[in-house]
Amino acid sequence: MAIKMPSREDAEKAVAHKQQQRAQALVKQARTAIKAGEGDATAWFQLAAGYMGLQDWDSARKTLEQATESDERFGHGWANLALAYRETGKNDLAADCARRSLEITPRNSTAQVNLGLALVELGRAREAIDVLRKVLLVQKNQPLALVGLIEAYRQVGDVIEVQRLTEEARKAGIRIE
Repeated sequence: MAIKMPSREDAEKAVAHKQQQRAQALVKQARTAIKAGEGDATAWFQLAAGYMGLQDWDSARKTLEQATESDERFGHGWANLALAYRETGKNDLAADCARRSLEITPRNSTAQVNLGLALVELGRAREAIDVLRKVLLVQKNQPLALVGLIEAYRQVGDVIEVQRLTEEARKAGIRIE
């Protein structure tokens, strides 16, 4: 008797469901800690991580604002606040938060990627290219950095670099649309 393997689609749904369950549990756990008076930056950060896992970017943004207010030197909080702002289309604020994170934690790859992507969205392709190239020096096939870099080169009209990077992404298993 052969074992029937789930389809790729079914497997992806199962993984997404499990991730959603983990995110919901994280939200519940962090809320409990905050209610118990443990509302430091780390607790707010964990609550925001749960919201991000649920793709609830407005709640994540508000919670990360709370985290960075409670500890202005919380570099990872600023990096994830940049992500939340970027996901809600507030790219100027995303760039500001990413820069703030990089002042505190200069090698924070989340901040670097979100700065580069925010700059792409703002049409500041040359700046984005500089930032995203630095990310790729450390993380050769970082998917978001590679996709952002391709878009930045599209914006400046460098077709050859777009083609080269698109091929590089394809070889790394990154789908470009």
